[in-house]
Amino acid sequence: MSDQAQNLRNIVQNTTATPKIGDENPKVRSIAVVSGKGGVGKSNITIFLAKSLATRGKKVLIFDGDLGLANLHILLGILPKGTLTQYMKNECRVENIIHKIQENVDLIPGGSGEILPSSDLSKLLADLINVSRNYDYLIIDGGAGIAENTIRLSICAGEILLIMTPDPTSLADAYATIKVLSSRGQKNISLLINMAQSPQEAENVKNKLFALCQNFIKFTPNFIGFLPQSEKLASLIREDIGVLSKKLGNFSLKINTLAAKIDGENIAENGRTTQNFFLKFAQTIGGKL
Repeated sequence: MSDQAQNLRNIVQNTTATPKIGDENPKVRSIAVVSGKGGVGKSNITIFLAKSLATRGKKVLIFDGDLGLANLHILLGILPKGTLTQYMKNECRVENIIHKIQENVDLIPGGSGEILPSSDLSKLLADLINVSRNYDYLIIDGGAGIAENTIRLSICAGEILLIMTPDPTSLADAYATIKVLSSRGQKNISLLINMAQSPQEAENVKNKLFALCQNFIKFTPNFIGFLPQSEKLASLIREDIGVLSKKLGNFSLKINTLAAKIDGENIAENGRTTQNFFLKFAQTIGGKL
């Protein structure tokens, strides 16, 4: 364990001490899409947000951060030629775990039903640091809840997109997630309410959550908007049809509006870090093991 921690520290030192011109894309933005509760549409939003950003001419890398229960490749209707699990077992090269989904959208799928071995985490992070520099956006589809691995991924991202629904249990879990993230120093949090029946319902739910946050932790996230319930999307998922190529009416229009809002933000003015996500993750792990 101590050897792995030292390897990670060496990665950080070598990467930061000897930068090369062209190695780092200073404009790359890392966004962790997270939720306190499962089943709120987090993975679907990740996919459609990436698609919408790509249509704006941005190059997007999706990283399936739900490492042991990955499902993005299923939603996208693809059979991965290589996964993180296979890479960690030295069964494929890093190039084999990057899958082209469409123009300007690539995916790194996680493993499904397996625990990733930790023996070569340093090698994985070193490769992913280099890979991610080729993109404008890194979107991490994080796991639901506040397990330590999920929180570590979230605090390493430049910003958080927190997904919740009007369901009371989703509201409670969203509050718990905000409380933990903010206590760990991650306060670049934007709230997106999914499956809202109306703008008024979304506004009511937002007000309830913000009242909790203000009263108990003296911090409220940014409210970035809401998405309507999409029965067509739910039907496509039940029928096991790849969702990326589908148009979903008002849902698609709202996603496009969300992407335009995110892409139009000035990173510096909002105080967001442009540090490489995987480099920061290596720093976090290397310092704690």
